Amino acid sequence: MESVVLERVYQLLLAAGYPASGVDWLRQHRLTTIVLMAIAAWALFIGLGWLIWLALT
Repeated sequence: MESVVLERVYQLLLAAGYPASGVDWLRQHRLTTIVLMAIAAWALFIGLGWLIWLALT
């Protein structure tokens, strides 16, 4: 199931004009990419929450 979803994401990226070499790289580094993107998203929300907290206090 997971690989079907990721394959669909790769196809959407290609359809949106993302370079094929970039999609191939994502395919090769699937787990690493998912982990790094999850950490980046987590850091973004933590950072935004921290900035909002600073602005409100």
